[in-house]
Amino acid sequence: MRRPLVGILLLCLSVGSSRYLLGDDSPNPKAIILKAIQAMGGEEKLALCKGNVSKGRCKFYGNGQAIDCTGEWYMQPPRQLKAVYHMDRGGKKVTRIEVVSGDQGWLSMGGKPRPLSAEQLAEIQEGMAAEFVATLAPLKDPAYQLTSLGDSEVQKRPVAGIKVSRQGHRDVLLYFDKEHGYLLKMQTRVKDQRGAEVDQEMLYSDYRDFDGTRSYKKLTTNRDGKLFLEWEATEYKAVEQLPDSVFEKPEVKEVFRPAAKSE
Repeated sequence: MRRPLVGILLLCLSVGSSRYLLGDDSPNPKAIILKAIQAMGGEEKLALCKGNVSKGRCKFYGNGQAIDCTGEWYMQPPRQLKAVYHMDRGGKKVTRIEVVSGDQGWLSMGGKPRPLSAEQLAEIQEGMAAEFVATLAPLKDPAYQLTSLGDSEVQKRPVAGIKVSRQGHRDVLLYFDKEHGYLLKMQTRVKDQRGAEVDQEMLYSDYRDFDGTRSYKKLTTNRDGKLFLEWEATEYKAVEQLPDSVFEKPEVKEVFRPAAKSE
């Protein structure tokens, strides 16, 4: 399940023998990926999950104050995203929509869409590329280089780590629960709202069954060690294909303004 979190700026491998996974000083990356795929429902099942739709609630901490919101996310990595956030900012209801489709992207606030800047679009696309890596779907491609990071601990669980490298993209670090195979953490570099590059880690927890696959229900994102986002799914559905119409430019909506009082 990959959903929010490219939004507000950013939310399914070929394998080796699994005997290398446990009790080895240098776990085989392909074996780690194989175990993860099996834990999530198997390669055949996950191969059908080209996209997903989810709803949930979240809280952002990135602007110095906590912002509560609910939202819907439509994900079809690595090139299509629609994120809709409903926020309450000081008693004012605000809806923010971000859409990316290939090399086009838009941001809409209060029903007023505008194109994303080249910098915003590039950063969201980089985030989507990282999210795509975390689905495990692209890692058959020899363009992705897998390197073992050895064993460590995440959320008090023993994990096996893998570094995923691809020319032209930032490295992505993945950490998998050694017992169950689930992805517990993804770590990479991102640019914050000021354009400064920071370290981001996404912690996944509370795995559940969803239509024959398993995925996380809760996500916590930290930037440079500080809490940035908390997110929890209320609904999730994997789909084979989302129509392109989902990722069209948001419509302009009229903003109601009360008529001026006559004297």
